[in-house]
Amino acid sequence: MSDVEQAATDRAFLREKAYADSTKLRARVSIYAYRDRPRDFGLWVLGLVDWPRDSRALDVGCGPGSYLKLLGEHHPSVRAVGLDLSRGMATEASQHAPAINGDASWLPLPDEAVDRVLAPHMLYHCPDIPAAIAELRRVLRPGGSLVAVTNEPGHLHEMWDVYASVTGDVPRFFVERFDLVTGEAPLREVFDSVRVERAGGTLHVPDAQPVVDYLASTFHFADRKDDAVLDEIGSRVQAVIDTDGVFRLTTGGGAFVCK
Repeated sequence: MSDVEQAATDRAFLREKAYADSTKLRARVSIYAYRDRPRDFGLWVLGLVDWPRDSRALDVGCGPGSYLKLLGEHHPSVRAVGLDLSRGMATEASQHAPAINGDASWLPLPDEAVDRVLAPHMLYHCPDIPAAIAELRRVLRPGGSLVAVTNEPGHLHEMWDVYASVTGDVPRFFVERFDLVTGEAPLREVFDSVRVERAGGTLHVPDAQPVVDYLASTFHFADRKDDAVLDEIGSRVQAVIDTDGVFRLTTGGGAFVCK
């Protein structure tokens, strides 16, 4: 396992540095404001399954509560609970729904406790992915559904191409541990039905700063603190913008719908 992958699965590092609060996560999410067509990815995810009245839902790796907020707004009868490894994230999420501090590998719920489970962009952070998937399946009632959100290989590759051209390093992506290709096999070991849904697109970023901010928010995984690298990356991105008007990034989001 690479150093980046070790950091991405280290529970103390994730709790205390990477996701102590939502600051770094929001820096990454903000870049999606530049989608080529208006689309709320969160609502797209929720639309992949139905949300029966008075059903129970668990959002595992809930972060600051983005999905809990959407559930409250669009499916107010659903009784949703969030869970996050970070106490800080769970505290932020609690403004939208009850949220607890816990680990996906040992969910503090009895068997068959919920009707729907959301696992948004989090399974690649689990040291033992099959064990975490088994836990998600354990808490689902018969007929329940899991929606596990992740990315395609090559997501935002243009940004990482610039990174590689400046640093000389081909980055290792911990997301590859559970992406829209590698994630299917372990899910099929546990679920009878696994459906893959994709929601790709293009970002048209008019300024270099959102790209720099995104990269800066990931550098702690590689223990990189070289601001000069960020400055050079920003200069190269801005040069593209000066020529083309925008810096285009290809997105490759999606989800597994499992029953």
